[in-house]
Amino acid sequence: MILAALAALLASGAAQTHFTRALELRHAGNTLEALRELQLAVKADAGLAEAHREIGLILLERRDFAEASAAFRRAVERNPEDFQTRYNLALSLANAGRPDSGLQELEAILKARPDWGLAWFGVGHVHARAGHMGDAEAAYRKALALDATLVRAHFELGKLLEEKGNRSGAIEALTAGVKLAPDSTAARFRLATLLRQAGRREESQREFEAVRQLRDRRQRGEQAALAYQQGMRYLESGDAAAAVRELRRAVANRPDFPESRAALAEAYERNGDIAAAIAEFRKALELAPSARTANHVGVLLAKMGRMQEAVAAFRRALEIEPGHANAARNLDQALALQGRR
Repeated sequence: MILAALAALLASGAAQTHFTRALELRHAGNTLEALRELQLAVKADAGLAEAHREIGLILLERRDFAEASAAFRRAVERNPEDFQTRYNLALSLANAGRPDSGLQELEAILKARPDWGLAWFGVGHVHARAGHMGDAEAAYRKALALDATLVRAHFELGKLLEEKGNRSGAIEALTAGVKLAPDSTAARFRLATLLRQAGRREESQREFEAVRQLRDRRQRGEQAALAYQQGMRYLESGDAAAAVRELRRAVANRPDFPESRAALAEAYERNGDIAAAIAEFRKALELAPSARTANHVGVLLAKMGRMQEAVAAFRRALEIEPGHANAARNLDQALALQGRR
């Protein structure tokens, strides 16, 4: 019995190691390797509900609804109180062509949580897929009565009302959704079209212009991401001048990305342009306060002999993170050099 308990303990530890590694890989965007690690985790410990859940989520992203529902089912069997996973199971079943099974799962959830707006949205989604538009509309409205922040419920209700010929109702629903999610180009385009059809041309033009700006912003974001990746490759290879060129392009496309600003600052520093590095690090700090960055700015300023500014930078680091040991030590040293202690 002792040996069996020890074996179970070791299996559980191995499963947790694989699970942790899977989460890291998934966060890094490597879903294929993450899925392999999750499969090793459940092989080591079939009772690890969270591993089955994560497998289901990856398969759901791939739109493999049948396999996703099987993984969610295993997770729910091991943890019936995980209602979010039960919800994912219900919608996966419906999307896999089993709407009745999906509704059964949602009804079971609503017995336990009758006021959960998301579950009512799920009921609406399943009915809409089955062509039961009256039931779908009622469920969407119930969902929104319980939780007016459900963006998808506003959008899906708008689409449904548009299909029914209720243009004013569709505009009202889509407008409410856009207020909650102003970056949704699809919803704003649909809203703009409906407004134009309703003769509300000025409002329609504003929405079409918002769509154009969003698409332009997204395109610039993609260009910024490519330039950032190339700049980081140059940094890793030691070509700081080339890194500066690419990272400046990244920042020009999306000046609101703190990661690009910080990387450009590092490239300037490696290229020997300390003043430019400080300027970019400060801009990165405005976008995303970081004690580590503020402390580094202080170090660079101190190297340039700008002690008063260095002291301010170290103090800023300690404001962001009061227990930052390096900043505290550097502040003491900077004050000592100024003779203020």
